[in-house]
Amino acid sequence: MLQSTRRIKSCNIKYWDMCALDFNKKTASMHTLTQDQINKLPLTPAHTVLEIGAGTGRITIPIAKKVKHVTAVEPSLRMLAFLKANAERSQVKNITCINKPWENINTDEVSPHDFVIASFSFFMIDLAPALLKMHILANEKVYLFLSASNWMEEEIQKILFGNAQPEVFPDHVYIYNILNELGITANVEVWTYLSEQRYADLSEVTSRFMELYDVPADKKEHLKEYLLKILVPDEGGLWLKQQKKVAMLWWSKEE
Repeated sequence: MLQSTRRIKSCNIKYWDMCALDFNKKTASMHTLTQDQINKLPLTPAHTVLEIGAGTGRITIPIAKKVKHVTAVEPSLRMLAFLKANAERSQVKNITCINKPWENINTDEVSPHDFVIASFSFFMIDLAPALLKMHILANEKVYLFLSASNWMEEEIQKILFGNAQPEVFPDHVYIYNILNELGITANVEVWTYLSEQRYADLSEVTSRFMELYDVPADKKEHLKEYLLKILVPDEGGLWLKQQKKVAMLWWSKEE
């Protein structure tokens, strides 16, 4: 299950409140991925969309510009504040926000929408009922976007575990198998994109990786050596550029 990885803390709302500012700042550097995702969705001005885990509105707002209405579910109040500010800045007024964890929403609280969409937002303890709820509330289709890259880069796994590397599968593999257990056979499309993130200095990116992968203090210098090999200096900062894979899982209620 996804919670068997080192991301259990990401199920905590306080975690997302804490990193909302940084998360919002990095939205601009994800423009290519955002556009790829939007292009995959057959959106029309007649559609209604329910988005689970909307964050600061990275795909919420572009979707809202193409459809009749979007209902955005987001448990973090700080994330939602950025989403509302970003929507106002973009003069988008057809978004309704629900500040609740998806797990705490009953199917009778939200009306069914044409499409249900979840983008990199599967930070839930019990995934099966969360996915089933998405299926129930979709009139037409469900679209899920997940990482298709391994959670840890191979070199980071070696730093942490040496040759005894754990089996850490890409997110979409777990979700696909859970859907199968629910009797839902999803279509899968995987593509590659260039992930670009800018950091102020080596200290910032090291701290980020230490937190993300729970790197012990005695491995810090090894981590720095690895990062220095892959970071690209530019205009007083450091760019982390990596080829990443993203998967889109989708199914139709008619199938």
